[in-house]
Amino acid sequence: MKKYVLSLRPLGVLTLLIALGFGPLNGGLRAPATAAPSSAKMTVLATVSVHFGRGPSCVGRGICSVSDVGGLSSPTGSAALGLLWSDQEDHLQLQIAKGNISVEQKEAQFIGGQFKVIDAFEIPPGLATQIGAIQSTIPPGDYVVTEHTDHYQIRF
Repeated sequence: MKKYVLSLRPLGVLTLLIALGFGPLNGGLRAPATAAPSSAKMTVLATVSVHFGRGPSCVGRGICSVSDVGGLSSPTGSAALGLLWSDQEDHLQLQIAKGNISVEQKEAQFIGGQFKVIDAFEIPPGLATQIGAIQSTIPPGDYVVTEHTDHYQIRF
């Protein structure tokens, strides 16, 4: 069964990515594995740069910032590159390829299979609109990090 994944890029350029099954898109980033029922909403992916930490200095555990990088590329500086989307139940999901997060970041953020969000985090409004997110706030809490062969996935 073919699955159509829609990805919006800056400057109004629209790219339709056709993913078969759970095939790689680039650098270990993959389309979500579950195919949407025909009556469900389209899954819209955004390639994002994630800076971990809290507060103006981005220290400690949590999400400091998330920004759309407008396409598939390499992570910059201390950022991790990932895919962000809103699933069929309107939960935000973040997928980070193992090659796109440093060992230090992984060890500091994903402790005991958990990702702790200490302060609520608001996804930027433009990004939330782009992925069709109804709920754009990630509330404080401990979230399970599911480890796959080549990536980590967190459902908020």
